[in-house]
Amino acid sequence: MFGTLLVVANGFPAHPRAGRTALRLAAAADAEVVALYVVDRAWAAILGDEWPSSGRARRRFYLYLAAELRARAEAALAAVRAAGEGMGVTVGTRLGTGLPEEIIGAACAQELPDLLVLPYPPAKDPVDALRFSPERILRRVSCRVLFVK
Repeated sequence: MFGTLLVVANGFPAHPRAGRTALRLAAAADAEVVALYVVDRAWAAILGDEWPSSGRARRRFYLYLAAELRARAEAALAAVRAAGEGMGVTVGTRLGTGLPEEIIGAACAQELPDLLVLPYPPAKDPVDALRFSPERILRRVSCRVLFVK
């Protein structure tokens, strides 16, 4: 039924529905899971009075933010991997930075999953959840897509 499932791991483990659904499906089908965490670059376009005024302060802030985002991503991916191990599911992990629709589309083109599992609605409430356009993703991928509420 499934060979590979690609799941977006943003928000995991605090908001685990999509991740747990992918792991349950993979366990039942003896499939593997690829967990993708997307660091959205949309924050980089935000400029205004709230930003530090000196170039040095701005660089320090960007370095701090990049380290914080990477730490959150690594924690979420480690949690998916650990949950998969507990269920006997092999979990590969990927980290992408850019626009969510582009990163998810590229990951699907590279991994060729049988099913893409995404949280829906995107970024409704959860902290660290990913904002994306379901319509744009559906246009970019050729595999089946499961939106998990």
